[in-house]
Amino acid sequence: MIHAKTYAILYLIIKCVEGGETNDLVEREHEGRLERKGYGYIPVEIDLEREINENEVEYLKVRPYDIDIRHYNLREGYNLMRVSKSEQEIWINSKDHECVNVSVAYQGDTPLLMCVNCFNSSGGDEHYYMVNNNDGWTGMRDRSFYSIFNKFVLETTISRTVDLNLAEELLEEDFYVNRSPKFPFTVVVPNVSVMVNRLYSGNDLVWESPSTRLLYVSVYRNTDRPLMCLITSSLTLFFANEEGTWREIKEAEYTRGLKEMGVDLSSFDNSVSLDVSSPDNDSFLVTSFGSELVYFRKCNPRPGLRLTSVYDSQVPSHHGNESSNSIWSSPPSSTDHCVYVGINIMDGVPALMNLYIKNQGGDHRVEYFVRVHDGSWAPITESEYFYVMKNNKMPAESPKRINPTLLRSHFRNKQGLQIQTYCSKAHVTHDQSHNGFNDQQDNKDNRHKHSHKPRGAFVLVHGNREYFVSNFLNTETLWNFKNFGYPTFPNINVVSDFELMGSNKGHVIERFEGLFSPNVTTSSHLSSNDLNNPSVHSSLVGTPLALQRFHYECSLVGALNEMGFDVYGIDMQSFGLSESISGSRCYVDSFDDLVDDLLQFVDIIKRGKFADKSQTWYPDVVSMGTEPLNHNLFLLGYSMGANVVFQAAQKFNRDTEGPFNFVNGIVSLSGMIDMDSNFSNVFEKMFSLMALKVLNAVAPHSESSRGSHNDWTRKMSDYQKLCDGFYFTKNYSYRTIHEMVKAAKNLNSGMRYYPNNMPTLFVHCEKDPVCSIEGPKKIYHEYIKGNPYSEFIELKGNSHETPNPLFIYNFLNELRLWIDIVTSHKQPTPPRSKAIGKSSLWNKIEVILYVLIGSLIKTVIIVLVLKYKKKKKRNVERIVDNVDCIVQ
Repeated sequence: MIHAKTYAILYLIIKCVEGGETNDLVEREHEGRLERKGYGYIPVEIDLEREINENEVEYLKVRPYDIDIRHYNLREGYNLMRVSKSEQEIWINSKDHECVNVSVAYQGDTPLLMCVNCFNSSGGDEHYYMVNNNDGWTGMRDRSFYSIFNKFVLETTISRTVDLNLAEELLEEDFYVNRSPKFPFTVVVPNVSVMVNRLYSGNDLVWESPSTRLLYVSVYRNTDRPLMCLITSSLTLFFANEEGTWREIKEAEYTRGLKEMGVDLSSFDNSVSLDVSSPDNDSFLVTSFGSELVYFRKCNPRPGLRLTSVYDSQVPSHHGNESSNSIWSSPPSSTDHCVYVGINIMDGVPALMNLYIKNQGGDHRVEYFVRVHDGSWAPITESEYFYVMKNNKMPAESPKRINPTLLRSHFRNKQGLQIQTYCSKAHVTHDQSHNGFNDQQDNKDNRHKHSHKPRGAFVLVHGNREYFVSNFLNTETLWNFKNFGYPTFPNINVVSDFELMGSNKGHVIERFEGLFSPNVTTSSHLSSNDLNNPSVHSSLVGTPLALQRFHYECSLVGALNEMGFDVYGIDMQSFGLSESISGSRCYVDSFDDLVDDLLQFVDIIKRGKFADKSQTWYPDVVSMGTEPLNHNLFLLGYSMGANVVFQAAQKFNRDTEGPFNFVNGIVSLSGMIDMDSNFSNVFEKMFSLMALKVLNAVAPHSESSRGSHNDWTRKMSDYQKLCDGFYFTKNYSYRTIHEMVKAAKNLNSGMRYYPNNMPTLFVHCEKDPVCSIEGPKKIYHEYIKGNPYSEFIELKGNSHETPNPLFIYNFLNELRLWIDIVTSHKQPTPPRSKAIGKSSLWNKIEVILYVLIGSLIKTVIIVLVLKYKKKKKRNVERIVDNVDCIVQ
């Protein structure tokens, strides 16, 4: 993490670069009411040390990239005149601007960066950027401001620190490696989330630095005199191996040595070609995963290689023309090169391809291809690409991009936390409006009665690490590629073309401005009813979320909207833009809190109060009134979200009485139902869970050593999530692991309360590497199979990311058919379920063993933990490893 002193140094550097130029901060005092354009505004002062008046200012605290950013949005009728910190004046509105937002980035309790967003007398945007340089606040230009923030962000991408030993076998989850026998260099690059600050060659320590990040190592393989180039985040070093020892040399000596051995870097040809039907594993990193219906293959050149042509050897040549199998090639004298190739194999046949291409001029583009009837590849548009991905056929005419309105709101849960919510209205056609979603709010406003009658509504609940937008919308491919690139090394001994999570400064403003300059206008002072109006554009809903990163095509939200359903979503507490009880992300005191938050949100939707941001918890939330459900309302949960959805249905059915449904149906996508499959035997399970209980009690916030992605570049969408500040990329805390294990146990024990006539759809891959299929299969066969409106779809393959646009074709038709069946039949009232079945004999034995041995194990573990806190004994590290196996 960057400290305040570092910011002071950064400020001095930027001041030298800018020649001392700063924004004009000479201000004057304002008193009374600001009069402009015939409107009156009440002046407001924001003191960062004091509580705000929520009647004047809407306060929102978010943590993108684990950086605390606090947003102060002025309400209608109020205008910002001054920002201060206790007695220290930071900024004054000296130009009679309409100032509607202040965004402040903190480190701990210290404000470090601040942006004030205003509109001038002509209605144009005005932004004031300031940095806290320890001596006070100083204005600066936008590029310098966001460059400082970018430095801050890069610090958060590091998930682990390792040593690099060139003599050892290297794991490709830690390093990108090129040891191709066709290439004279060995090239090693640390993974984007790995920090290397020590380099060994066998027992020989070549280089080390406690604070500098190793980016790149190349070794020219020569038995007489090997040569090495080492590039770090601050300098480039050269070495020669003489008599088994590496000695630092000058660049000129390094270059001369290569020339003596026949390698001239100025003319060295490192270009390669890719055969998409038969990739060369020596030259390309190839990853494949997915299901039987949709399989995805990723190919990108190994470090040091430049991909300049892509072809398909399986395409038949026409009239002896071998060039007919060419898909793409870099023009002569061009620096264009391809950094990433994605191939979609649908129904067993390669069907789609996208190529990410860039050049030394900094241009980025994405080209799309489809395989046509004769086996050749033809270029298509992005919209056509996503249409085929969703439907596995070309559209009759070129589809138009859908840009519906994503509405945002929030409510306060029982803990007083602000929970962010979303709504995307259905694309209603005449034949879809037969079964209207009865929005009470719309009934109060005749203007909207005739314009929006959907078939019903879906409430989507995201998985762990995710949030609503990242889980259920599609990423904006070109925007993300331009702003964050993709980590490749297409050159030898040069890193100027390397992009480490947006290290390219050319797009630094566009990359992060959405976090500090919310897309608000003078109309952002909307009344809550405007959120229910589908004609209101999303830019009128004040939000720090950079929605330009996402779109609707080939997304689950877009698909449900096209089916005629409104879609509601929620960022569960501590995820996405919602607040956390502890300030930590992906962390809850109890999993039950997530269940209660979902029940409260469903209650808000049923009462037509989505747009009312004053909604708070009240005791009757769980009962949700006494009115019957007279419209189609479904819950859909992915991974962890499926567990939340099931427990919400159980709690509602257990704690309420009366002849009405909770919802009309439930969908589980790759549900987190069972955690027992993570253990090899009952004794490992007992020991690990005991250790977890102790660690949860003594160090709930401490991170486990596992639980995060090892390789964020397996596919482009993974890398884009690493770059998405609201997606959680760190390792799980022990409290989080503990609550996930407990949630799986509670769900299974609570199935006795699940309505036995609730229409339920399961979709799960047979070899899901994250959430085992055994848990969903067990509860389906034991509790749900008898329901004629329930179904279990088992997909062949090893994918967990069911709602990912890459794999949405897997289940979309089945989902559509299931919805049609459920909505065409009036469901009977669910009876109050009784307990089903008794514990098996083995379960009783397990309980007895747990009681008899548990106390002894617990005592031993506590002693070890206490010793660890004093002497850092290695014994406890073994306990931690046992706990970590739960989340592998």
